[in-house]
Amino acid sequence: LAVAIVLFCLQLLLLANGWILGDVMCYVRVYLGYFLYTACMALIAVLTTSKCLLLKYPTRCTKWTNTTAHQVCSLILILPLINPILMLVVDKDDIYFEY
Repeated sequence: LAVAIVLFCLQLLLLANGWILGDVMCYVRVYLGYFLYTACMALIAVLTTSKCLLLKYPTRCTKWTNTTAHQVCSLILILPLINPILMLVVDKDDIYFEY
């Protein structure tokens, strides 16, 4: 569904030959772009680190539970929210719209 919405928006933009969704949607798109990139990189780093720890300390890793994993993933998804919010607060006027 999300892919269909993105494709629909891209088709609208191509047909209109510009950004027609307004300033708010442009800020949302920029925010989500920064958030998703940071969150994905952080989750990949945590996954790699956890696999390394699992190989190095196999007896200690048996104590990890699903709750612990969910808490770590939640923390990793909450921390990347700070970077885009600071970017929009500090450099809100620095975003250039080409429409």
